[in-house]
Amino acid sequence: MVATLRDGHDEVMTLLTALGRLHAHGVELDWPRILSAFGVAEPAAPVALPNYAFQRQQYWLHAPAGAANVASAGLESTAHPLLGACVTLADEQTTVFTGRLSVDTHPWLADHAINDVPVLPGTAYLELAIHAGDHTGTPHIEELTVQAPLFLHKNSQLQITVNAADESGRRTLTIHSRPDDGDAHEQPWTCHATGTLTPATTPETPHQTTWPPPDAQTVPTEDLYQHFNDLGLNYGPLFQGVQTAWTTPNGIHADIQLPDPQAATGYTLHPALLDAALHPIALAADGSGDQVQLPFAWEGVTLHAAQATALRVTITPTGSGIAITATDPAGQPVATIDTLTLRPFSGLPSAPARDDHLYALSWPSISPIEQSALDAPCAILGTHDPDSAHALRAALTVPAPLCTDLNEVSELSDPPPVILVPCPAAVTGGEPGVVDGAHALTRQVLRLLQEFLTDDRLGGSRLVLLTTDAVAVGSDEVDLAQSPLWGLVRSVQAEHPGRITLIDLDDPSAAYRLLLPTIGAALDRGEPHLAIRGSDVHVPRLTRLPKSGDDDGAPDAFAPGGTVLVTGGTGTLGRLVAAHLVTVHDVTHLVLASRSGPDSPEAQAFHRHLEELGAKVTIAACDAADGEQLTRLLANIPDDHPLTAVIHAAGVIDDAIATSLTPEQIDKVFAPKVDAAWNLHHHTRHLPLSAFVLFSSAAATFGPPGVAGYAAANAFLDALAAYRQAEGLPGQSIGWGYWQQDTGMTGHLTDTDRNRLTRSGMTPITDEQGLALFDAAVRSPRPHLLATPINLRRLTGSAPPLFTALVRSGTARPTATAGTRNTGLADQLAVLAPDEQDKRVLELVRNTTAAVLAHASPESVDTSRPFSELGFDSLTAVELRNGLADATGHRLPATLVFDYPTPHALARHLRSQLVPSAPQLVLHQLDTLESTLAAITGEDIAGTKITKRLQGLLAKLSRFDSPADEANILDDLRSATNEELFKLVDDDLNIS
Repeated sequence: MVATLRDGHDEVMTLLTALGRLHAHGVELDWPRILSAFGVAEPAAPVALPNYAFQRQQYWLHAPAGAANVASAGLESTAHPLLGACVTLADEQTTVFTGRLSVDTHPWLADHAINDVPVLPGTAYLELAIHAGDHTGTPHIEELTVQAPLFLHKNSQLQITVNAADESGRRTLTIHSRPDDGDAHEQPWTCHATGTLTPATTPETPHQTTWPPPDAQTVPTEDLYQHFNDLGLNYGPLFQGVQTAWTTPNGIHADIQLPDPQAATGYTLHPALLDAALHPIALAADGSGDQVQLPFAWEGVTLHAAQATALRVTITPTGSGIAITATDPAGQPVATIDTLTLRPFSGLPSAPARDDHLYALSWPSISPIEQSALDAPCAILGTHDPDSAHALRAALTVPAPLCTDLNEVSELSDPPPVILVPCPAAVTGGEPGVVDGAHALTRQVLRLLQEFLTDDRLGGSRLVLLTTDAVAVGSDEVDLAQSPLWGLVRSVQAEHPGRITLIDLDDPSAAYRLLLPTIGAALDRGEPHLAIRGSDVHVPRLTRLPKSGDDDGAPDAFAPGGTVLVTGGTGTLGRLVAAHLVTVHDVTHLVLASRSGPDSPEAQAFHRHLEELGAKVTIAACDAADGEQLTRLLANIPDDHPLTAVIHAAGVIDDAIATSLTPEQIDKVFAPKVDAAWNLHHHTRHLPLSAFVLFSSAAATFGPPGVAGYAAANAFLDALAAYRQAEGLPGQSIGWGYWQQDTGMTGHLTDTDRNRLTRSGMTPITDEQGLALFDAAVRSPRPHLLATPINLRRLTGSAPPLFTALVRSGTARPTATAGTRNTGLADQLAVLAPDEQDKRVLELVRNTTAAVLAHASPESVDTSRPFSELGFDSLTAVELRNGLADATGHRLPATLVFDYPTPHALARHLRSQLVPSAPQLVLHQLDTLESTLAAITGEDIAGTKITKRLQGLLAKLSRFDSPADEANILDDLRSATNEELFKLVDDDLNIS
């Protein structure tokens, strides 16, 4: 029995309590009927719970953040999703807001991360400040400055303090946090933002009528969030709100949409929506989007409407930052921000070790090419391989004179558009002469390229270099002596675009029949590198290696108990890898070899450090390029800890632009790469090694300008790894990009050099990232991998063919031909007045100069100063030449900045090339008129206005045809003899 009536208690509450007790004791009740009597609808069927355990999937509902009843604690509810309560202190002036933040209570916060660590977005501080201002009667944000980031990898307590108003009604605001764990009361508070709130203002906010602006140009946004991810800004779905973007001379405009409109509930302006409104800044053409920049200071912020889910945003630069105007799709104002200052943020979390920046070089075949066959005459250079030259000539179906040298080619009556050069197969990979062959053949081809590029008579010709088995396509055998040529030529191609094509053959006698279609395809499709294998034509493409995608559970490459030899072991990378081998791979015996050995800087301190870690370390002076020194070093490795792995990290760089590179520089760079790597292979091939890792360079594959010798040397390493694997030996070449930490290879780089690398898509490798890539690479069975972050959005112009497979659209679009661009620029100049022409061309030179020198603005380029004083060297001169040649369509000499030493002088020269003189322009127009008249019949011309106009123009022109006046002409005629008159008539009528 239970009581249903109790003195002093509410009857309904007492009855329901009694029914609840009966139910708790097992009494069956007709709940639908009972609830109906109280006016409560019948509840839905309960959700079925799983009847199996340990599925690691939660089925419990989470109470929404801030849903707790805080009134019992003497606090006020804030009704804001990020805050739980607020309280006004006893002075009735100061208000404190509190809350708890975590990715569990607010899952959308995980969609904003830096280097995969969730961070509270800067727009969230603004949202909190606006809410606090609304609550305290000061809704206008005069200024708000972010002091420190709030990382959300742990739960945090949040505290916002709005202080008493001063005489003008302004209130100061601070936002603090501290970790929310069991010892929270002992944790210090961190100030994340400070600001000033003021009473409401009524700024002028005109209604937006035209959208987008009439002069707006659409900006591609497809790869925007991949670009952010490459920078370390990881935006999840809720923050990916940019729909469309445009640029105008005044700024950037964009449509922003909150992917989940329901998420806006409870917020004045959802931080994800406002954060997305800032993302178009990265689309600015000035390169400001190429570094991590986050909101730092807000000034003059007014919110006009709440809970927006879509925005039209206009971003305009100001003197110290940017101004932002946001409206809803109807054009009604939502928010205005007078000034927002961005800055590269310090104190960001380090990127977790990532191994997803590994790339492999694949060789897909291209579609049928018969229709692309070259039908123009060629010349064949027989100097390097006379037998192949004769065989090639016999196989071609177009005129192809055989020439002994380039001088003979240039003296032909009509220099051919294509010059074919077969390279000799110097030696096979296993013969002792491979190193000498690599040196000799590289020097020989370098000399040929220099002669070709400096002969102005061949300026309209393309050199097609034919190698044989120089690169591994699939499981091919590799001619190691020819392999450096691919690195060499790739770099030279970057310095002289459109001048050289590289084609590798397997069986020359059979491949020659495919050569003309292959060359035609190369020219039509803009492919600088091709390989003929059988009846197929292949092109190189970079493909991203799936993260840990092909290690197949491979064991550690470094066998326990064995000795690992690291050449270049006292250098920056050598020390980094050596310490990593000890701490991560449990290597206990190391031999670190370098030319200076224990006398290297920091060698002794590093030796003590490794010994403290428990490793037995030998630091030896040994030049691996010297076979005798290497033999002695290997002989000293104890039998009880035999050599089980080799890491070759030695190298030097001594390069120049291709036309200035010397044979001595080639030999110097080859010694620690080609010579040393071959010695290591030769002297260890009989040992049961578990790893043979060669530290190569991405330069061998990318071919950047100015490093032809270094790229050639590293191409040999890539080929050697493939050669070893074909022999059944361990072999792997890792083509590194450039490291953020200065190394022996990158310490000489200037800001201009690093900017050039950035524009080529390269992103610096951090130590932690590099070691993660190293671990992932040595687990892979592939002989050659590239280990470097690649940022495709940083590429200037369209992506090169090598990167086609990485472009999201998957569509390769050839670069517009130079002639097309030249016509457009020349036409633009033709309609301008001479002074406007000068201004336009000077602007082109100035902009290109600023881009090459990485200046923030073209205005910083003094057009009257010599290029040498502006900071140009031979490589930047080549880069300027290439940029201007691409823009103008004119082939320009490499000595451009020396022939025309100032930007102003160079602009005058370019204008003379682009704008024809008045007589040339008239003759061109007469040619056009003549071809037009040819299409009109004589009857249509006769008696029409056309004839009269032409006669009138001719009459006007005849007035200026001779300096003699009419009287002098008549006097001459009267005094002429009959013979003189007849001769005059004959000459005039062209009668002989």
